[in-house]
Amino acid sequence: IPNINKLIWKVKAPLKIKFFLWYLRRGVILTKDNLVKRNWPGSKTCCFCHKEETIKHLFFDCRFACSIWSFIHVATGLLKPHNIGHMFNGWLRGVNKDVKLLLLLGGAATCWSIWLSRNDIVFEKKKNCFLSAGYLFGYPLAMYLGYPAEAGFTGYSCSGITTVDASG
Repeated sequence: IPNINKLIWKVKAPLKIKFFLWYLRRGVILTKDNLVKRNWPGSKTCCFCHKEETIKHLFFDCRFACSIWSFIHVATGLLKPHNIGHMFNGWLRGVNKDVKLLLLLGGAATCWSIWLSRNDIVFEKKKNCFLSAGYLFGYPLAMYLGYPAEAGFTGYSCSGITTVDASG
């Protein structure tokens, strides 16, 4: 476990994303199952697929998350991690150290994007879609790494695409 924590802090990501990953690794991210434990009156169902929302479900097992991880698999050949511990431990076993940190940054951006998309739907009652998650982890990551806004990320839209009802 200490090695996993060290890797989290070595990822070249904004500090708030490192803290997010650390909380995610500790299992204290406020997914709906954890919110209900704190007397939150809302539903425990996932806003993307209507199954119970847990950390493992939201980031790795939900059909929304699986779609994003499948896209990453097609692009990189990497299989989806089983859970956050696997993402920072055995998922990239045998990968060059420099490439490993870059791939972990991509995994961090993926989890962060899923989290932002979920929060927009649950708390802001915004409609969301698969494409917007791609935008969320692509554009901020590109800007953080120093790519200019003109790099083709502006004007990204997913109008007309519907999702499950945000009230769930």
